[in-house]
Amino acid sequence: MTGTFLSTLSKLCLIFAFISLVFSPAMAASQEVQATENQRRQPNIVFLMADDLGIGELGCYGSEVLATPNIDLICREGIKFNRAYSGATVCAPSRCILMTGQHAGQCSIRSNSGGVPLPDRDVTIAEVLKSLGYATGGFGKWALGTAGSEGDPQRQGFDQFYGYYHQTHAHSHYAEFLVVNGEAVPIDGNIGANFDYEKNGFVSNLNPSTGKTLTYAPYLLLERAEAFIRANADKPFLCYLPLTLPHGHFLIPETDEATQNLQDKPWSDRAKAVGAMTQLLDRQVGHLMAVLKELNLDDDTILIFCSDHGAALRFDGELDASGPFRGFKRSMYEGGLRIPLIVRWPGKIAPGRESDHVAYLGDVFATLVDLACQNHSQRQQIESMLIAQQQSSVSFAPTLLDQTGQQQHEFLIWEYANYNPAFDVWDGRMQALRAGNWKLLRNRDDQPWELYDLEHDPYEEHDLATGDSERVQRMKTMFLENWTSTPRQYEAMLDWMTPFTWENRERFQRKPPSTVEQIVADSAAGLKNVEFVNDAVLLGARHERDARGLIHLNIAWQLKAGRRPLRSIYVCDKNGQIVRQIAANKDLFERSTGAETIVDYIVLTPDQTKSGACIAVGFYDPVGKTVGRYVDQSTGRMQFRLTLLQID
Repeated sequence: MTGTFLSTLSKLCLIFAFISLVFSPAMAASQEVQATENQRRQPNIVFLMADDLGIGELGCYGSEVLATPNIDLICREGIKFNRAYSGATVCAPSRCILMTGQHAGQCSIRSNSGGVPLPDRDVTIAEVLKSLGYATGGFGKWALGTAGSEGDPQRQGFDQFYGYYHQTHAHSHYAEFLVVNGEAVPIDGNIGANFDYEKNGFVSNLNPSTGKTLTYAPYLLLERAEAFIRANADKPFLCYLPLTLPHGHFLIPETDEATQNLQDKPWSDRAKAVGAMTQLLDRQVGHLMAVLKELNLDDDTILIFCSDHGAALRFDGELDASGPFRGFKRSMYEGGLRIPLIVRWPGKIAPGRESDHVAYLGDVFATLVDLACQNHSQRQQIESMLIAQQQSSVSFAPTLLDQTGQQQHEFLIWEYANYNPAFDVWDGRMQALRAGNWKLLRNRDDQPWELYDLEHDPYEEHDLATGDSERVQRMKTMFLENWTSTPRQYEAMLDWMTPFTWENRERFQRKPPSTVEQIVADSAAGLKNVEFVNDAVLLGARHERDARGLIHLNIAWQLKAGRRPLRSIYVCDKNGQIVRQIAANKDLFERSTGAETIVDYIVLTPDQTKSGACIAVGFYDPVGKTVGRYVDQSTGRMQFRLTLLQID
């Protein structure tokens, strides 16, 4: 692992070792007791992320038209960051950066179609916290892969996830179903509602098609999150709430109390709806704070509130959602990238503080590692998990705890690869870099770079690129040296365009694995009972392609002598050379059907299964550090991998 995060961890490890050598045995014993006490008090983490919430929509950030008393209270009782930035100017890549601690020039997801999966190789903050003993639950909009894909949240460290896996699904606050741990669960009253989403505003509680009572999905997300907190009150937990408010479609029940003081505002219906949705969001924050107090968890819980990026629209003269800043969502100006960021931890974070530290959404990763790790061995454990993952996350824990030694970013990078899958149109990349107080940006590949001095021009009114070409060139070089290109990212047309109705639910839920008997019966000739050298037998493999072009692959194994070697699935070219490793024993939805018999269930996306490729399997032996071998029964020769299927 490279970068500032590793440097921070290494320094902390050296300090720990030094203290261990200097202190006496009696003091060491006392410290061991204290460390045990600390271990029992790992902080809970409640991470609330609003969706499309502009920095100007909160009272504590200057709004004079919306009442947000609960978020304002967090601000008074904690610390407010005045210069916090999103990971990206749109939803999916910003969430990718939050989860992985990488910047936009490194991260796996750059597009925003909503179903491109987070690769299996990426290590998420949920996986890290789970390895430290945390219960992990997510409630809201995931946007990093559909059920059964590599990016399925339960393959990325979450014990449970409730809500919307695909972000286009999350556009409906009156969804016909939500996804619970990979399975679609109906919201009965909402089925067949068929809203005209071109309309915005306050909605009747009756389904216009059936007359049944409608259910507003944001209410359900909060209920599930509260249930998770109550169920895990006796252990450390991560409660991740990527809530869908106030993202469009801009609808809210007319009976919700948040609508009452906005009914007579001289605003558009859309602005009224967004304002009410923001006030409902605030009320939900207050409810969760009350739950934490009721359960006596308040002092043991870090509560973080932020937005994923800038406001969906500016609403000038109504909500003034971007505050004084230029731009909004889908732009590289400050209004698209600046976010509210507030952190509260009673007894640890002094109340009423503000910070001008330049924080980045990806910094949450390193910050939570710093706050959750209790000892040297845990830090070593995390380092080993991240050894192959490039990191740019800079912990802002010193700022939270009012300590010295806060590191600063040398630069920040943003990118939005704007590919439109509906029309197969490449709209180009938006890119930006901030280094010190200088910011370089362009809103399309074919547009010129713009340069702004944020210290003297925070609202980006004066482009200095023409008069400072040398600085522009230096910053372009810095950007390119720290940026990696990615292919155009998009998902199958059918996924993107298919309505998220109950009738179509099977397209968006996890398909159950086949039984061992089914796999063995249907397995391709020559794949049955292939014995691997490292104590495993491949009983069989079967696959089928669904209407979306996804291949559902089931592999049955017999593992001997209690061994659980790390299985790896590869995409190979026509010559058998490995092109990509797509899974490595990372929660491959194992299902035991016997003491040592397991089934791997894997979904392969079209970009992984191009014509002429093949899917192969191998083993990684953690003892011998080699890919496991098997005996080709037809030739008697040792082989290192076995082809399971050829893609036509």
